[in-house]
Order: sequence, then C-alpha cells, then structure tokens
Amino acid sequence: MKHHPIAAIASATLISLLRNRLTTFLLSLMVLFTLLCLVISTVDAGIRFRLFENLMLSGQALLLYGFAWLYSFEILRREQSELLFMLPLSSGISRSHYLVGRFIGMASTILVLGGCFVLLDTLLILWLEKAFVWQPLMQIVITTFGAILAAAIVFCFGVITPAFSAVIYSLLFWLIGHGLDELYLFAEQKMSVAAQITTKVFYYLLPNFSLTDLSSTALNRLPASSWDWIFPIIYSLGYSALLLMIASLLYQRKALVGND
Repeated sequence: MKHHPIAAIASATLISLLRNRLTTFLLSLMVLFTLLCLVISTVDAGIRFRLFENLMLSGQALLLYGFAWLYSFEILRREQSELLFMLPLSSGISRSHYLVGRFIGMASTILVLGGCFVLLDTLLILWLEKAFVWQPLMQIVITTFGAILAAAIVFCFGVITPAFSAVIYSLLFWLIGHGLDELYLFAEQKMSVAAQITTKVFYYLLPNFSLTDLSSTALNRLPASSWDWIFPIIYSLGYSALLLMIASLLYQRKALVGND
C-alpha cells in the first residue's frame, strides 16, 4: 500500500531521529536528571513531594524545549549543508509536502520523548505519593506541545535564515512569550492607553508561551476547568499549524541552494 508523501517523510524522519545517538543521549540525560530530582528532594522531608514535583516540572520543561531546539537545528543544518531536500524533490514530491513531513516527524519524536517523561513521572509519583496525581503529568503534556510550538518557530525562520539563527529567534520568542502575561497586566494597570493597545497587539500576535505554563496550578492543586488544561494544547497546535503554513509558502518561493 502506497503511503502519502507526508506520512512517508514523517515516518522516515521519526525513525531517523529515534535511531540518532542524540536521542540516546537525551534519554539518558532524562533519566539522570529525574534521579537527581529524587536525590535533591530528600533534603527536606517535610516538603519532599512538592520539591520533587517542582524540580521535575522545571527541569523537564527545559529538557523538552532543549530537545525541540536540538532536533530542529539538526534537521535544518543537514538540509542546508548536505542538500538533503534534493533527494525527495527530484522524485516529484512538492516542497510543502516535504517540509510538513519533516516537521511532523520531528514533532512526533518530541511527543515520544514527552510520553517517556509522563510514563516515568507517573511511576515515580505513584511510588512516592502512593496516589495518582494527574496535574503535574498534565503540565508535562502541555509543555510537550509548547516545545512543538518552539520547534515550529525554528522551522519558520529556518526557511529564510541559517539554522543557528532560527534557533536563536525561537529562544528569544520563548523568553518573550513567557513574560507576556505579566507585561499585559502591568500595561493594564500602569501604562497609557496607547501603550496598552501596543501591548495587546504583541500579546495576541506573538507566541504566548505563558499559556503553556500552569505549573503553579499543578503544584498547588489549584482549581482549574478542563478548558484551562486543554486550551494551551489547542493554542500550541493551532499556532504551530499557522507557522508551518507560512513556512511552506516561503519555502515554495525559496531558491534551493546549499549552506543558506
């Protein structure tokens, strides 16, 4: 049975990344970091569980975003330096299908790694707390989709800039995006009307990574609706799809030369 070009490219990318030594290193780093969280959390028995969850969420979030940036950089670097895109394009596959397939394959790899985090954390929480606590696990799921959004930014900029520059742009948007909520509240209380309007424009146009950070709600078991947990996932997927559409349009018009 013949597969759709996007599915074929996505599966080939997924298999290639999972077999990559970088993935083995990242999985080893994941296990070592989780063990380190366990050791550090024993310092204060009174807040052991809360400390473990705090370290787990913060550290694993950084690792997941690190995965996204490393995988994106590796894919774009090889595309730009080794002209890998010439192979499928010479067989008649469209540029947009190729780009979307590569991104879906990379996003699937991030989902696999995020799933490994969730599985490992579930076992540890059941062992430590003797109960199923879903809020921290849901935060890891949301962070995984936030990492996919960060990778989509890399892909979008990678069409028109070198791979390393695309990662830097994504990192800057990630830093800015985590402060948008605070900036919005500050503008509402302290700034002029013109500044408030400008802030609102940035708030709704820029990728708002603060929406993907519900760690305070998860750690403190604060009340939250199902929509509060689901919306960040929908937002990340929707924004990623928009960026991928823009990247595809740019890629269609791009002169394909090596070492861009």
